[in-house]
Amino acid sequence: MWIITVSRRINHADGSFAGVALATLSIDYFKKFYDSFDIGRHGAIVLALNNGIMLTRRPLLNDYTGKSMANTVLYRDSISKKATGTVFIVSAQDGVTRLNSFRHLDQYPLYVSSALSKDEILADWLTDTYTHTAGVAILLVVLGLLGFHLVGQIKLRLNAEAELVRTRDALETLNQTLERLALQDGLTGLANRRHFDLALDKEFSRAVREASSLALVMIDVDCFKQYNDIYGHAAGDECLRKISQVVKTNQNRPGDIAARYGGEELGVLLPGTDVRGAMAIAEKIRLEIHNLGIEHTGNSAGVVTVSAGVDAVVPIIDLDKPLELIQAADKALYAAKSGGRDRVCENTSANNSHRSATHQEPLTAE
Repeated sequence: MWIITVSRRINHADGSFAGVALATLSIDYFKKFYDSFDIGRHGAIVLALNNGIMLTRRPLLNDYTGKSMANTVLYRDSISKKATGTVFIVSAQDGVTRLNSFRHLDQYPLYVSSALSKDEILADWLTDTYTHTAGVAILLVVLGLLGFHLVGQIKLRLNAEAELVRTRDALETLNQTLERLALQDGLTGLANRRHFDLALDKEFSRAVREASSLALVMIDVDCFKQYNDIYGHAAGDECLRKISQVVKTNQNRPGDIAARYGGEELGVLLPGTDVRGAMAIAEKIRLEIHNLGIEHTGNSAGVVTVSAGVDAVVPIIDLDKPLELIQAADKALYAAKSGGRDRVCENTSANNSHRSATHQEPLTAE
């Protein structure tokens, strides 16, 4: 059993040598004492002389008591040169990297060194680090999934909004198409009666506000019933389409409206036009239709012809009505029919000062 001896000289009162006091300490005492400290599985505690001779160690290794540590890196570079210190050293005893702290005792030629394994020191930190890292990683994954979901929802919303815009545009286009179809005659492609009535009211009000002339040409196909009886209704429809195309090509301005008024009767509304201008347009239409040369044995001319009635007015508020313009143009059309057909007549029965009427002889085919 290893022991540590401690001796002290005893002197007489006069200072002369009186003897030596000797005490011994069992190594087991230090072993039990050092076992009370928590230094981990790979920690170490060393008690040694200042000259590097090891007295005891925890854990106590065989043949280490009395062994010199003078050649170890820890002793050579630190313990022998400093009173206290802390340093990371790979142990020369067992090869474990430890954080060593040492201190020389004031009253005795000893120093004590305690060391904790670097791995054990960092173990808790690594555990916390791994735990926090795992927590952060989980949080990032959750945030990533939420972000991915959010981006997906944003894309879905954008796609839905884009689809709504496309649907809205398609509906607007469809509504415009339906509106156009609702205001268009299916057979001739001209404006229908509803469109004509709306346009007449609008242009009549404009003419009242601006004190401008508004002209109307009413056109009727001569002997059209006989044409249907002779050539059939399919041919009659084709005949109306050709006549309507001629009328449509004579819409020279955006505000002009050519419409199928009913049956084989057509109307041409001419804003900002007086009787003379309307008569010229009506005659051009009549002549072009005559020159189409559509065979009609039931008509005295031998071809399809039209008659037209024209009237124009500078309407006065609360005095003139849109219906009066239609009635006047119809009266002129009746006069053209009565006068032998294939001609253009203006209404001459109204001589009010506000009517834009310049009388001229009926225009007929030469």
